[in-house]
Amino acid sequence: MKAGFDTNLLIYLVTNQDEDKRRRVEDLWKRTGKKFVPYQVLQEFIWVLKRKLGLGYEQIRSLLLALKREAEIGVPDFKVIEQAQRFYIKYKFQYWDSYVVAESFVSCCNVLYSEDMQDGLKVGDTLIIRNPFLTLSPGSPFP
Repeated sequence: MKAGFDTNLLIYLVTNQDEDKRRRVEDLWKRTGKKFVPYQVLQEFIWVLKRKLGLGYEQIRSLLLALKREAEIGVPDFKVIEQAQRFYIKYKFQYWDSYVVAESFVSCCNVLYSEDMQDGLKVGDTLIIRNPFLTLSPGSPFP
């Protein structure tokens, strides 16, 4: 199984903003075989680390390198932009969310973990969106 991760989950993973959510995401991260971080998520992640959390360049760089070691990182692609536009129209996502979903879909993810999107929504024939805070408790099997 290949799983995509949305921005908030990565923020929980590297901060102590919410200890319960951090533990859940950490457990999910460890149990996920193939991890995928969409390019849009990476951009948002960097912005939050810099602007909202005040991390410096070296701290952010260190976190990015650790992420790169453990997950496949998406790259911008026109095919993803086209798919994002189709999903934007069909599913009524916010535009940047449609890009995250499209990138996960095009990258053959089976699941996209996000706390901001509709839990259980099946996108296309292969991708399902899951909110790990609604569907998973620490140590539980994948949905």
